[in-house]
Amino acid sequence: MKKVLLIQPSFQFIPIGMGYILSCLDRSGIPVDFLTPSELT
Repeated sequence: MKKVLLIQPSFQFIPIGMGYILSCLDRSGIPVDFLTPSELT
């Protein structure tokens, strides 16, 4: 099974391009984990 890990840039919002990618992955049934920069340290 494919999985994708995305790391949110340090913006206060999700950029449109990343939102589009998340939407496409969701519609394709590919699970996505999403981390914020604060979770990396």
